[in-house]
Formats: sequence, structure tokens, C-alpha cells
Amino acid sequence: MNHDHPHRLLHSQEFGLGPAPLVCLHSSGASGGQWRALAERLQGRHRLVCVDLPGHGRSSDWAPDTRPDLALEAEVVWMSLGPTPVPLDLVGHSYGAALALQMARQRPERVRSLTLYEPVLFGLLKHQEPWGEAWHEIADLAGRIDARLARHQPEGAAALFCDYWADGPAWAALNCLQQQSLARRMPTIARHFQALFAASWGTRELARLPPLRLLCGGRTRAPARRISELLALALPQARLDWLPMAGHLGPISHPDEVAAWLSATPRPAQQRAYAQACV
Repeated sequence: MNHDHPHRLLHSQEFGLGPAPLVCLHSSGASGGQWRALAERLQGRHRLVCVDLPGHGRSSDWAPDTRPDLALEAEVVWMSLGPTPVPLDLVGHSYGAALALQMARQRPERVRSLTLYEPVLFGLLKHQEPWGEAWHEIADLAGRIDARLARHQPEGAAALFCDYWADGPAWAALNCLQQQSLARRMPTIARHFQALFAASWGTRELARLPPLRLLCGGRTRAPARRISELLALALPQARLDWLPMAGHLGPISHPDEVAAWLSATPRPAQQRAYAQACV
């Protein structure tokens, strides 16, 4: 299903078979298709519902004058999913993982668990460690991207974004169509940065989240690593695991390891931890 405006419904696709689905939210610049390799490895165990977020894949973008806001984007994802008979398990990567946190804050009764790879909740760094190197690093990246977009250089902005998160000269390895696609999405990605910086949740707002499992790459960037650490330290219902050889793009670069981790999620123990946290 594809519609003309994200205020209606977003495009989504399903992979695999299984009872209750895993609703998967992709990273900035990607699409729901980023989960295809993971779905193949989970075949027969899980059904993945993979959403194209606004401005990505086959979903329309927001109007240019729409304010960057995680809450707005979370609401349109909920609208697109429609009514569900049971609470959902949300899976997210990077921006999609931060968005999953927002969705759980808005409708906790509809979320059974959160399984997140490096949620880039940059506002957490801004408000808890504004003096830290991790915050200054990501704020500098966003500023350089904004500067290139202001000079009408979307390709330059895309190259900065791509090489930073891939931790190497990944932009040059993309073909022409891939480069053009990412460059077109850079204004939307810049909006993502603004929405993430504005997310000022503290531990009190996050304390009543459902069971939360975090995975972080051992070779990731400092801001993503520090956010995962802060969430794990602050929230008793959170568990942090590590994928030593992966970077920020772990769900794409290491689908076998991520699939094994997803399948091993200890949901009963998580449910007990959540119940204890809410006492």
C-alpha cells in the first residue's frame, strides 16, 4: 500500500511467516528493504513487517514546512499499522530504533517489547553529557551536513553522512543510482537529526518502557555507543549486548549474527524485569 502523503499510510512489506509480527523500523537513508537479508535468516520463526518511513522507499515525504518531530512520525507509523489484536514487538535500527522508543512512549499498551540496534537518541547526550566528546562529535557532523545542504550540495552532505556511519570511504563504493538516492534523502535525514536532538527525555520518561533489549557494535561510533550505554545504565528493564566485529550498520553488514541475537531474545525474563521495574 502506498499513499500520497505520510499523514495517511506508509508503504510496508512483509517477509516470512509466523504468528505475532516483528515490526521493523529502518535507519535514516535506507528503507524497509534493509531487513530482507535478516528476514531470510528468520524464515519460519518470525514474520517481519517492514515499514518505509516518510521520505524513504515508497513512502511519501512530509510537507517541507512540517516541523521535525519524533512524535509526529511515530503517530503516522501507528496509523499505518492499524489496530492489532495483541501488543507488538518493535525492532529498530538507528533512527528507526529511536522512533520505536517514541512509539512505546506514546502507546505503551500496544508494545510488548523493544529490540533495538543502536538507537540514536542524540537528545539524551545533549541533556545528560553536553560536555562529552560523543555529543560534540555528533553535533559537529550535523552542522557540517547542514552547511553543505545550505550550499546546495546534497551529494557532499550524503558523502559525509555515509562515510561517517560506515566508518570508511563507503560513499565512493556506491553506484551512481545509490548515490543519487541518498543525496535526494538528505533534507529528510537533516530533519531526522533535528528531531533526535530535540528529544529531551530523561530516565523518568523512559522508566516505564516495556522490556528493552539493546545491541551495539563493538566498532561503532562514539555517540551511538554512549547512548546505548546510558540507556542500559539508567533502565532496569534494559539489557545491553555487544556485536564485537560490527559497526553502526550491523543489521545490514552482519545479518547472521543479528538474526541469532533476535531469535535468542529472552522474553519471559524481560517481562519479569519490566514488572519489577514498574513496582
